[in-house]
Amino acid sequence: MALIRKRSKKMDLSEANVNITALMDVLVVLLFFLIKSFSVSASQLNPPKDLRLPASMVETPVEEALLISLSHGELRGKGELLTGLVRGSFQTMDIGDDGRTILPLKQFLDQEIKKRNELYGENIDVSKLPPAKILIQADRRLRFQTMKYLLHTAQMSGYSDYQFVVMPPKK
Repeated sequence: MALIRKRSKKMDLSEANVNITALMDVLVVLLFFLIKSFSVSASQLNPPKDLRLPASMVETPVEEALLISLSHGELRGKGELLTGLVRGSFQTMDIGDDGRTILPLKQFLDQEIKKRNELYGENIDVSKLPPAKILIQADRRLRFQTMKYLLHTAQMSGYSDYQFVVMPPKK
């Protein structure tokens, strides 16, 4: 019985080169996809204690936007007190020369739109951005004129898109 020996060929196993650039490109694309697709459907909104929201049925989910809270006694932007109201109306010193612009709100919104434009302006043309959006929590007891002042001021600052926060009606 003859044993046949197989010739063992030694393979040259030199170090394998991995193209790390392509790997990083794939990981970055995957990371952006995960961040973009991550969605938290329940927005955390904490209205001021004296704010009574109107009741209504809404099918549109709340979108991420700049939060403005208008209660019977105060106006807040992103939780920061902007000005006080007297019996649900703005004080004369807070209204501009045109008789419709809320000066503390206009200053706040102008700062926020400036931050937005600086953030996105480095990479893209800001005129191609979607309109700046505000989310309004307004007390249902407020007069319509008070809401008109708020919407006028928002429009003057470049916030032409808005959404009202409402509570579902009680059954």
